[in-house]
Amino acid sequence: VYKRQALQHAERVRQAVHEHIAEVDGHAVSMTCSIGICVINEHSRNAENVVSRADLACEVARSSGGNQIHVHSLAVDESMDGEHEPEWDQGIRQTIDDERFYLVYQPVVSLNGNAGIRYEVLLRIIDEGGQVILPGQFISIAEKAGMMGEIDRWIVSKAVQTLADMAPEEDATFFLKTSGNTLADKEFPAWVFNTLKSHGLKTGSIVFEVAESAAVTDLNNTMLFINSMKKIGCQVCLEHFGRHDQPQLIKHFNVDLIKIDGSLVRHLSENREHQDKFREIVRLSHETGKQCVAEHVHGPSDLALLWQYDINFIQGDFVQEPSRELGYNFEDEIA
Repeated sequence: VYKRQALQHAERVRQAVHEHIAEVDGHAVSMTCSIGICVINEHSRNAENVVSRADLACEVARSSGGNQIHVHSLAVDESMDGEHEPEWDQGIRQTIDDERFYLVYQPVVSLNGNAGIRYEVLLRIIDEGGQVILPGQFISIAEKAGMMGEIDRWIVSKAVQTLADMAPEEDATFFLKTSGNTLADKEFPAWVFNTLKSHGLKTGSIVFEVAESAAVTDLNNTMLFINSMKKIGCQVCLEHFGRHDQPQLIKHFNVDLIKIDGSLVRHLSENREHQDKFREIVRLSHETGKQCVAEHVHGPSDLALLWQYDINFIQGDFVQEPSRELGYNFEDEIA
């Protein structure tokens, strides 16, 4: 009952924020919000614990595109919560052993006629109750337990098998996220090379994504990872770029692509400050030979600006929501 009431109240707040139009210096400004909910139950040790989990749920909602609500999974608490890391290890271990994962795919579409099939590969987790958990709620626990690297390898293995099953003439490229555990794994590049080679695939068919936040907090391992992956022929993308408001970082990373954070993309046509930041990121990227991807594109209103700013690729629900099927028509007019 309380969960339903909380969801109803959160939806009223989300809708009110979404529909409200404010005036700032004579310009109309609209906003969206991300809402995280944690239901208080017998597993709630104290107020700090509850707020922490609500904050985590909010981050899941935000990182999944924003303008939505996410409820912290009680099943995760029941199986992984506790003060001792061995309990977390056991929960993560069970999830891996049971293979309660599956992959979904979201198209990455060219705006300048660059031929080819491109998908970002995204992880979904099924809890013991059969509910789908978005990765933001799960990955932080898995990384603390030191087991996210094993999950990364599972993702790579499944993605590579999917690529191998596709017709060779389709020339497909998959974008795969990289965790902090994997950045520090010195054996990972050689394992990737051997995995691709055993399936008869080009190393260039994989783009490994490194989050800007990980690159900033773990500079040495990030540099080593980028150089190692480039050495074996894989591409590297710096994703969620723009959160730290340091566009000059583009010059310091030898990556192939910059994926601009969705917080700068949403309502781009209505926000002059975001437009300035966006243009600067694109300018520095192109000056250093990097292509740009705009993520979390949710509507047509900003598409004209993305073309104007010479964005190479777009991704988001406006193109297509993540799906378990690889059925997007890359010859569509938008490309």
